[in-house]
Amino acid sequence: MHGWQQFIEQPEWQRDCHPEPEYPFNVQYNLQGIRKFLLDAFSAEELRMLLEFASPDLAEILHELSPNDSKATIVGKIITCCFRRDLMAKLLQEVKRARPEKYARHERDLFKP
Repeated sequence: MHGWQQFIEQPEWQRDCHPEPEYPFNVQYNLQGIRKFLLDAFSAEELRMLLEFASPDLAEILHELSPNDSKATIVGKIITCCFRRDLMAKLLQEVKRARPEKYARHERDLFKP
C-alpha cells in the first residue's frame, strides 16, 4: 500500500493526530483526473459545503470563490489552490470520505503512475 493510501484510509482520529500526511516524494497527481472526478461526484453547492466543513486550510479556499462561479470554475479554483498550497492530499482525503464509492471508481485516475 502506498503512503497516500495509508493516510487516506486511517481512522479520522489518527489523521487529526498527524495533519500532514507523509507522502512519498514521487507522488504525482493527475490534475485532469481529479478535475473529472470532482465534476462527476459533486454539485457546485456540495463542493462549497465540502470546503466549508473540511479542515481550516481547505475552508480558506472559499474566499477564492465567487457566488456566481460555475461548477467548472469552482473545480478549477479548488484544484489550483490545492496544488499551489500543497493541499491536494487533504482534498483527496475529504472527497474520499464524502464519496467513497465514486472515489473507488476514479482512484486509479487521480494519480500518475
